[in-house]
Amino acid sequence: MPLQDILIPRLLLALTFAFQSPDLQAQSTNTSSYQISEPALKQIGKAYGFAWSQKKMVELISEQHPDLALSLKSYQMIFTMKFSNPEARAETLLRNELGSSFDPWRDKHFKTPIKELLSGPILLDQAENFHALLAQRSEGILPEDVQATFLWLKYAPRPEAEITDGWTRDYSSSGDPKALGLDVTLKMPMSWSSAPGRRPHILRSWTDQNGSGLGFINLQVRDISDWQGVANEKVLEALVEAAPDMIPKRATLIDYQPMSLDTAPFVRIDYTAPVASGGIEITQINRTYFGYFEGRLLNLMCGQGFEVNDMRDHNDLRRGVNALCHQVATSLVIINRWE
Repeated sequence: MPLQDILIPRLLLALTFAFQSPDLQAQSTNTSSYQISEPALKQIGKAYGFAWSQKKMVELISEQHPDLALSLKSYQMIFTMKFSNPEARAETLLRNELGSSFDPWRDKHFKTPIKELLSGPILLDQAENFHALLAQRSEGILPEDVQATFLWLKYAPRPEAEITDGWTRDYSSSGDPKALGLDVTLKMPMSWSSAPGRRPHILRSWTDQNGSGLGFINLQVRDISDWQGVANEKVLEALVEAAPDMIPKRATLIDYQPMSLDTAPFVRIDYTAPVASGGIEITQINRTYFGYFEGRLLNLMCGQGFEVNDMRDHNDLRRGVNALCHQVATSLVIINRWE
């Protein structure tokens, strides 16, 4: 039986208990560019265990099978570079959150169990199977949840770069009754979780940090068939004129600009707004696009929330929201237009 068929399930079982352990509790709210919630911390813990265990496997197999050592270490180096050293990033955040509890936590949940699991010799065919597995990982082929965590750890300081670097997932509204017959496609960052919209007009919602962050993107479509047949120039004038009134009452308008996306008229609006979430008052930095196509109003909204005690630089947050939303918006294709 291949080594990964024996070892990986055991490790994942051990890691599952580690990530649910009461030892893994956040002691602070934020770290640098990252929004560290309890769910995020558990994601980081799992990602750290994955990367740390992999490194130990490379070291052990390299010792027992020197002929594989060079290529194993090469694959490990490629893997480390591709995800910008995820083990080190995760360890930095975990140490910041767990403080002096980090080393005992790692010893208890990783070092001791893995030492016991890997106490015996590794056969050549088992080592070769792991070698093939590591080759796939060096190409970015990983379990989806681990890959998503590695990506948001890498791209949190510059979220738009995830799209620029090609880590995207295609979205299509085709077949969604909420789309009112409008077929659009978008490119979304791969590390963002996706779920159907909970409100009548929202087709889809995405959340950063694989669902554990305060960043979001919503896509909605509304029927405005009264505008059917109105020239795009007139539609754009109407959108621009209405822009200051298209934000929440308590919001602060920053800027709005007319523009075109896939040749359709749009207005882009930037604003901030206070929002109550789970009994906690947060502020959202928002960029939203309102556009028109054949009797339907299309709205793409991006935002990032932060609490009063959030230590992240708010100007950096605004830059990140604007840059990421620009990447997503400019990926828009209205399929109906080209059929």
